Amino acid sequence: MISTAGAAPRDPEALAEFLRALCAVAPDGVIISDGTGTVRVVSDRAAAMFGYTREEIVGQSIEMLVPPRSRDLHGDLRHGYLDDPVPRLMGEARDLYGMRKDGTYLPVDISLSALDSEDGLLVVSMVRDMTPRLRLLDQLRREQGQLRGANAAARAILAGEHVDEVVRIVVSGARQIAAARYGVLLVAGLGPESGHMHVRVADADAADLDGLVRLRIPLGETLIGDAVANGRSLLLENVGRAPWSDVLVDGIGPAIVVPVPSARADTALLAVANPVGSRLFSRHDLGAVESAATQAAVALDFAAMRDDLRHLAVSEERDRIAMDLHDGIIQELFGTAMALQSAAARVDDQPDAVRAGLDEAATRIDSAISDLRGYIYDLAEERRDPSRLDATLRSIASLVRQQSGLVVVVDIDAAAAAAVSAHAEHLQHVAREALSNAARHADATTCRLKLRFDAARDAVVLEIDDDGHGFDTESEAIWGSGHGLGNMRKRATEAGATLDVESGPDTGTTVRVRLPLG
Repeated sequence: MISTAGAAPRDPEALAEFLRALCAVAPDGVIISDGTGTVRVVSDRAAAMFGYTREEIVGQSIEMLVPPRSRDLHGDLRHGYLDDPVPRLMGEARDLYGMRKDGTYLPVDISLSALDSEDGLLVVSMVRDMTPRLRLLDQLRREQGQLRGANAAARAILAGEHVDEVVRIVVSGARQIAAARYGVLLVAGLGPESGHMHVRVADADAADLDGLVRLRIPLGETLIGDAVANGRSLLLENVGRAPWSDVLVDGIGPAIVVPVPSARADTALLAVANPVGSRLFSRHDLGAVESAATQAAVALDFAAMRDDLRHLAVSEERDRIAMDLHDGIIQELFGTAMALQSAAARVDDQPDAVRAGLDEAATRIDSAISDLRGYIYDLAEERRDPSRLDATLRSIASLVRQQSGLVVVVDIDAAAAAAVSAHAEHLQHVAREALSNAARHADATTCRLKLRFDAARDAVVLEIDDDGHGFDTESEAIWGSGHGLGNMRKRATEAGATLDVESGPDTGTTVRVRLPLG
């Protein structure tokens, strides 16, 4: 930076030589303008930075290098600097942009100095292209975001969260890092839907979720099918131009689709997208989403292994119960049966002894029944464990998907689940019945299970909606049919809740249970 006015030669020829030397040695671009804002000297480096030749800039107003929206303000600030021409940075604490010849914006850092010449005060602008630095900061931001996402997913896994919640954290992280509006985990359908990909987990603004959860993307001869078959990532400029765009949310433009490299789970894809007209995703964005896909694979594989361990634990528990029953209750009942057979042989000649034996047998039977009740009570208490409502609802949804191919998107507020844990059994029954109806009777392909506080937070609402063919809710016969609606209403009433069912031909069905708190 040139320090003060008057530091340069006064002689015009000497001044010109000084300025040429300054332009040649300066590490940044140099632009020198006079008091009217007319460019007098520009270095080759500065001209190239803005996409011009030196001849195209010299003699023009310096405002030609300023974005149109900032030109008036720049003129005012330029005049203000002439009143107090001290060396300083331009626009401290503000992001500065110049405008290239092609109309694109250039992030810059500018320092100002003044030179006193025979023609008046000259303003020297040292211009530095900030693009490399911003690119480095952006890369750092992405890496920090990936690290935060990995840590959040790891904490959720260690805390025992359901796999869908862990994957939602991963999808949300990928969406934020890539600055995307939509994020989904797509999985291959089962049975009749095996030729399509469905949404298992969606992350987006509330207004966008309804459209996302109903996505059905055919595999076949499509880019998605190619990504699945060849395990390759896709960086798309405009999804709307794809042959399968009619099945997507209207208005989706740029997208990234990445295979999830899971060794244990079904075929899965992680995708993020933005509306038409949004900025295109970059290779850096693609790398971030691929990293998130690996995190999703870890979550899915861990869930599969945890299920294996859970099944093993169940098997071991069954063996323990069987051994306890054999060594305790069954032996007790066997001994009682032998005593009763002996009593039957003595009933005629030893009635008093038989009576005493019967009393003893009744006591032993009562003891065995008490032990059995203890086992049943312990198992029931384990099922009613409040901390398991969230996990149980997710397991119900997962089981329905495995058995029927129905895609179920789960959205559960853990705090809301804990608040209604005392009524877990009733809520689980309603959820199981509603999902079963969607799969067996409604011919639905997608469904959403949501458990949330209501807006006033004075009640918890369980909502299950599907995209099936629906039915007439005014029909009395439907409440007595095999759809289990009567049982759901009874369960809701026993829990102190209200049950509402919204449905109609070809409009899908929504089952809503509202359980007041307090």
